Amino acid sequence: TALEDRQCQLTLGHLPMLMHKSPQKVLVVGLGTGMTLGAVSVYPHLDELSLVEIEPKVLGAAETFERYNHHVLDHPKLNIYFNDGRNFLMTTKNKYDVITADPIHPWTQGSGYLFTTEYYKIASEHLQPGGMMCQWLPIYEMSLENLKSVVKTFSRSFAYTMMWLTLYDAELIGSNTPFIIDEAFLEERIAFSPVVADLESVLMGSATDFLSYFLMGTNGMRAFSRDGIINTDDNLYLEFSTPIALGKRVMSNNILALTRYRESILPYLVADRNTDARSRQKQKWTEIGKAATVFDHAQAFFVGGYFGRPEFRHLMEILKNRYPRFAPGRFLRRQYEDTISKIPRLIQKATFSLRDAEDKIIRMEISGVIAPVSDIRAAAVFVDNDKRIIFGKLYFSGPRVDQSVSEFISEVITAIRDTYQRETEIAVSHGGKRPSADIFIEKIREVINRVGIEYSKRDILRHEKTD
Repeated sequence: TALEDRQCQLTLGHLPMLMHKSPQKVLVVGLGTGMTLGAVSVYPHLDELSLVEIEPKVLGAAETFERYNHHVLDHPKLNIYFNDGRNFLMTTKNKYDVITADPIHPWTQGSGYLFTTEYYKIASEHLQPGGMMCQWLPIYEMSLENLKSVVKTFSRSFAYTMMWLTLYDAELIGSNTPFIIDEAFLEERIAFSPVVADLESVLMGSATDFLSYFLMGTNGMRAFSRDGIINTDDNLYLEFSTPIALGKRVMSNNILALTRYRESILPYLVADRNTDARSRQKQKWTEIGKAATVFDHAQAFFVGGYFGRPEFRHLMEILKNRYPRFAPGRFLRRQYEDTISKIPRLIQKATFSLRDAEDKIIRMEISGVIAPVSDIRAAAVFVDNDKRIIFGKLYFSGPRVDQSVSEFISEVITAIRDTYQRETEIAVSHGGKRPSADIFIEKIREVINRVGIEYSKRDILRHEKTD
């Protein structure tokens, strides 16, 4: 439910639905959190919504995301097929206005078959005239050669293609009919209440904002992937090559490589007949193009983890002062501020004097730290920074998560101090001066576990009384 993940999942639903003039029959391959399916479900002229999901138990997981997916599993027009997405397409005669898919990363066993030219050909053949397919492309844990492979493989199956770029992901869209975008018509469709609510939550809530995430079209995608390797059923290049990029910092270079082929969206827009309006349209998108060139480098710094550098801060100042309305720039600023807010921070610490294995007196400092995960989830972590020891951690969720973590850390530190006092008394009674460090570390872990169980029980009781 992190902002950048929601933006990707919602784009996979809204992008093809908005690019198609009147999508009535839609197929979604893969459920996951249900956000993409939910995004598709809110359009008013939808006649038939089909979901293909290989694992029935995913439905139970998706129910936990109902506040984010429009309670889509209760949608009256939803038909669910428990099947492999590709197998479903091979065995149905149905054709669709939109097929959208968010397959698992291609390094996962078996997923490579949902990134092959044969699969895209099957999907293409199951589109109605004017229909389009949308496909997720991860920017992380993919080498540049891997990206080129996906883009080239996808591009071969559709006469016309586009790429949208969100923070850590790209979204591909393909059709055998040219893309023609009427900004006024798009603005009208985005203004539909459930659609704009989704898109405003991820800073895409107007036609200009939404189109600002466009990166390149058919020509750019073909140029970018010219020397890419086609992924086929027979070679499964991606399944065997993508694991090599696991754990490597590739996103920054990938962003720079992709944005080198950035194109203007102007050729795809319906030109206003009024000369002055047409001039304003051209001026607007020229200015957005200038903002995008600044943003591309800022995004590369950010996804690479280089947001502490002065170059990044300088680029962010340019975006803020010169291009304040540029949607991707505003999104990046929010992500940057969110990232800064998630840096672990000290809540309380305590220092203890202990005896090591050689009977020497040593000093141990225990820090209780809050490590935010999201606005409603955080971990309480207990560490000795000097010795790089993590004694234990416990996760908390809820609207008062910071307060809960702070209260818990305070209780644990108090309990550790009490334990230290008892261990010191025991050590003195046996002729020593300080507790053993090894024994005390185990006691610390026991305290964290015990107080965690007690706190959880009390928290459950509080919720029961509130309910």
